Amino acid sequence: MSRPNEHEEVDITDLISLIKKLFNKIGLIFLQFFNFLIRNAIILIILIAIGVIAGYFQKKEKGGLYQTELIVATNFDGSQYLYKALKEAKYKLKSKNSAFIKKIGITENIDKIEALKIEPIYRFNQYTSEETNFIRLFEDTKFLDEDAKKEAYVNSATRHKITLVHRLPLDSKKVLKNLIDYIRDNSFYQELYQGHHKDVGMLLESNIYMVQQLDSLVANYAQSMTYKSNKNTDVGYFNSENDVDLGLILESRRLIQQDIKNLREENVASTEFLKVIDQGSVTPYEKATFLDNYTIRYTLLLIFGYFAIIVLIKLVKKSREVK
Repeated sequence: MSRPNEHEEVDITDLISLIKKLFNKIGLIFLQFFNFLIRNAIILIILIAIGVIAGYFQKKEKGGLYQTELIVATNFDGSQYLYKALKEAKYKLKSKNSAFIKKIGITENIDKIEALKIEPIYRFNQYTSEETNFIRLFEDTKFLDEDAKKEAYVNSATRHKITLVHRLPLDSKKVLKNLIDYIRDNSFYQELYQGHHKDVGMLLESNIYMVQQLDSLVANYAQSMTYKSNKNTDVGYFNSENDVDLGLILESRRLIQQDIKNLREENVASTEFLKVIDQGSVTPYEKATFLDNYTIRYTLLLIFGYFAIIVLIKLVKKSREVK
């Protein structure tokens, strides 16, 4: 009966011994690293000083990061075209394509542009309950991977924010305006939006007329009910056996009014392909990382470079000892 207990005690003793060895190993590594810092303190301080000075002059020469945002409207798979066009524009900017740079009017200060980004703006408050349920089912489906779902969400968005990350001086508003004009140069979408704008206008007028008819119907019904109350007779309205369902009429009017609100917005947004909704001003870049700081970037590069040289020297010595 005592043997199982002896085995358990041995196992616990071995476990404690392993834990002690692990902590001793971690402590030894820490002491070695601390000794390394002490032995190389002067060199590291010099490298940090060089990084700070180089970062200071680089920041002074280039300046801080800024952003200019632009919000545009899309429809009819225009989102897919917009993202594809922006991807091509980013490549042309990076490769400094002379024809493209000339078209968007940045023959000077091209080096001031740091990045060009785009992201969809989702307006879930405008979705109907049916559309909301469909989105939930779509999120739970396993037939599509995450990339396909992300692409579908992007294509369904009708508002998009384009962000130009840059340094000063740069006429960023002009750059974004010329960029949108460049992307708009597509005959298919131009014709499609012209036809869509006419259709939306006709549908808007039709809905406004329908609301007027419903208002007239309610007014006539109220007049009829007043007449019945005064005369105390059983006069019917349209049908001697039935009264008007006033609740249904008012609910229909509310839904049509909501459609009118959306159609008015769509009517303005469809006046041209990639309608500019908001042209932002220059503001400090909000999503700058610590690596965007030149001082930190150069200091880390110098320190890691020094570590890499030390490791390389040790590897060379080891290889010679093996030979």
